[in-house]
Amino acid sequence: MEKERINPQIISFLKEFCIKYKIKNAGLDNIKLDTSIDLDLNIFDIDMDYLLLEYTERFKIDSSQFDWDKYGYPSDSFVVGILRTMFGFKNRKINKMLAYVYKPKIRMDKLQEAFNRKVLI
Repeated sequence: MEKERINPQIISFLKEFCIKYKIKNAGLDNIKLDTSIDLDLNIFDIDMDYLLLEYTERFKIDSSQFDWDKYGYPSDSFVVGILRTMFGFKNRKINKMLAYVYKPKIRMDKLQEAFNRKVLI
């Protein structure tokens, strides 16, 4: 079975968003369904709120049932920033270790699902 690919419109949106909000080291080169918006794309805290707001508006997705309590609010992590600055944003070992320190909040599969179903839950 072939893996589902991320809709190109979603990737284009993410690139525009990262430019608009000056998100650096976003790692947009190899986005997959299990890509974490916060850990992999470096979008944390209020930027993730803006991302979801603009995403749902752009693609006309109902977000009335969405609740951060289900995911845990994506607050910035000091430890994540320090380790990435010291060892690089693209270091696979560091990124794997960061998953133990900081639990990713939303992955690309949720954005893809919302895009397809027109509802973000």
